Amino acid sequence: ELGKAVLGGKRIEPHPYMKAVDVSGKIDQADWMTLGRLRSSENYYTAYWSPSDDLTAATEPGKISDWLELAGYSDVRQETNLIRDKGGNNLREASRLYAAGYLTLLFIDAGMLYKATQSKDSGIGDRHWVVLTDKVQIANDKSVSLKIYTWGDGKRTVPQDPNVPLALSDFLQNYHGFVAGRPW
Repeated sequence: ELGKAVLGGKRIEPHPYMKAVDVSGKIDQADWMTLGRLRSSENYYTAYWSPSDDLTAATEPGKISDWLELAGYSDVRQETNLIRDKGGNNLREASRLYAAGYLTLLFIDAGMLYKATQSKDSGIGDRHWVVLTDKVQIANDKSVSLKIYTWGDGKRTVPQDPNVPLALSDFLQNYHGFVAGRPW
C-alpha cells in the first residue's frame, strides 16, 4: 500500500518516479510493484522506472542470492556463469532442488522464451531470470521442456509450442545456471 517494505532488515523503497509509471499493457502491475521496486532499490547510481529499461533492470546472480537470504531462505546455492553456458548436469541439479522443495530460479537467455528464437544462441546481452514451477523434463537426453514463471508475463512453458520440441543442446546454449534456496 505504501510502495515500500523491509526485507530482512533492508529497507526497500523505489525511486519516486517509479510510482507514476503507467505499465498497463507492458507488465503485470503486481510484478512491477514488487519486483520492479526491489530492483529499483538496489540501483545506487541509475534509477529504474521503466519496464523496458533492460540495463538498469539487470540483476546479477549474487544479488538474487542476497535477496533470498534476506527473505529468510537457507542453504542458498548459486551455480551460474555470466558468460559461459552451464551444462546438463547443472540443469538436472536445478530440477532436483526444485523437486526437493527449493525455490529455484534459472538464468537463461530471454530469446528462449519465444518460439521464433528459442533455438538460437542469444549472446551475452540477453540474460533473464525465470522461476522454475515444475520439474524439468528431459526426454532421451535429446529434448527438454519446463514450466516457468517470468516476471511481467506470468506462467508459461518452454518451448511455447508443445508440438515443436526444443533440443536439449539448443536449451543448454542459452542456459547459464541457477540460484536456489530452501524456504524457512
